[in-house]
Amino acid sequence: MTQLKLNNEDLVRLLYSLSCRKYRILRKEPDTNTVTPTDNFKVNTQFSDESTK
Repeated sequence: MTQLKLNNEDLVRLLYSLSCRKYRILRKEPDTNTVTPTDNFKVNTQFSDESTK
């Protein structure tokens, strides 16, 4: 968090938008609609978007 220079609220908002919305660029474990400090994130290698093709 300090390396990104983001406060906790902004980081949670960012991770939520990348993992819990329509376009899931990040995969989150556990697969819930909330972000907690114990969640694990990794890149969704299966992500694709038709508008970028």
